[in-house]
Amino acid sequence: MKSNNFNTKYSVGADTPKKKSVPVIAGICALVLVGASALAYAFVPPVKNAVRLAVLKPEDYLEVVVQDNCESLAKIVSSKYNESVQSTNIQDGVAYDYDISVELKDDVISTIDDYFVENLGESLPDTFPTTYSINGNINSKDGLASFDMYILANDSNLLTANLISDIDNQKLYARVNELSDAYVYLSNQDDSDSYYGELYDNCMKPFEKFSLSDVSMVEDGITGKDLADTIVKYSNIFIENLDSESTIDKNVEGDVLSVEYKYNVISTTISEQQLIDISLKVLDEMESDEIIESILIDNGTFDSNEEYLQYIDDAKEFSNTQLSNADGMVTIKTYVNSYGIVCGFEMLDLVDDDNIISIMFALDDNSYGLDVQMEEYHLLQVHGK
Repeated sequence: MKSNNFNTKYSVGADTPKKKSVPVIAGICALVLVGASALAYAFVPPVKNAVRLAVLKPEDYLEVVVQDNCESLAKIVSSKYNESVQSTNIQDGVAYDYDISVELKDDVISTIDDYFVENLGESLPDTFPTTYSINGNINSKDGLASFDMYILANDSNLLTANLISDIDNQKLYARVNELSDAYVYLSNQDDSDSYYGELYDNCMKPFEKFSLSDVSMVEDGITGKDLADTIVKYSNIFIENLDSESTIDKNVEGDVLSVEYKYNVISTTISEQQLIDISLKVLDEMESDEIIESILIDNGTFDSNEEYLQYIDDAKEFSNTQLSNADGMVTIKTYVNSYGIVCGFEMLDLVDDDNIISIMFALDDNSYGLDVQMEEYHLLQVHGK
């Protein structure tokens, strides 16, 4: 056996250091500095992101950032799903509590006020509520589902409702406490009035399936890892086929609902044909993706395998039709903060110079803003502290 002996000698005294001590000390200092930098790179996201930003081409930086963000999202989704599965006994059914708050911003209030003036000849009253909340719970077991809902305007109770659904027999009982103690009966099996059948199919049936989606996914054998792998797979299809060159504008300032931000903006210009090609690749993958199919059927998006495959065929046919006529250019802007976190996404039509879609988030101290816009319409605006 070969043994290693390490002998170290220490000297204590006032001897004059030799010249060779200088490079040794410099070497030690350099080693410490490199070590500290390596630790900073590994554990401090802004430093890690700054290094990437400095050394990578814009398109390579975009790919790394998107992949990192999607992998982080995949881990969170997988973890939350596994926690839900572990805490839910399928035999006992499922139960959810929900609480949603909405605050009407000044521009929304102004639009409503304009409507009142135009149609009623008077402005909104000063007491018009600007904050609304919806809360309650959902319980499902053995094909029966109960939905309790409470709607408040400011702090005043506006409406209390209870829905009881017999999922297997496709029957629904609804009651609004402020109107009556009695329940209204609704079924899609009543041929005398197709309106109620369509109401049930389009509104309640998807809601019922969505409330039981976790249980259905578990019964189908879907795991947290399956969800994580699916998120990563489709994000990779998108980013790996986005092969156009990109540019970066650093420290771009702006605001989302008055919440200020400073982001690095990565701009990638592609043709409409390239965008449609990416869509077709996604559809090709979805066609044989049993995980996506199961999830979409379990949450009520589709009723059957046949309906799912028909949707894929129709989407492909539409995309191929659009492909032959596509001659425009689109710019995709990705907004990234100093931590390397994607905080915004914007797609611009270069011909009309309009937003096709925009999703922007900003966080400043304790304030945050979220704005989702489709063309000129604001689909969702959230501002909170």
